[in-house]
Amino acid sequence: LNIEMEFPILPQVNIKGVVFFDAGNAFNDNEYMNVANLRTSVGFGVRWFSPVGPLRFEWGVPIAPKTGEQPLVFEFTIGNSF
Repeated sequence: LNIEMEFPILPQVNIKGVVFFDAGNAFNDNEYMNVANLRTSVGFGVRWFSPVGPLRFEWGVPIAPKTGEQPLVFEFTIGNSF
């Protein structure tokens, strides 16, 4: 599950901000899918439709991090998302 809201930052150069909520997990074939086991996070980012294509800079914060997980995760993407 992904919910996001984009908003203009610098519309004249196609730069937008984004805030989002994500939930998901992966289960084995022999595992019962339980929504109580979904991992969740919130985040924010900047998206730019540049001359070389879409660029995304996004930071995610796990809502209930497990021991050893990073408290803040950065992701950089070039190109379209699926």
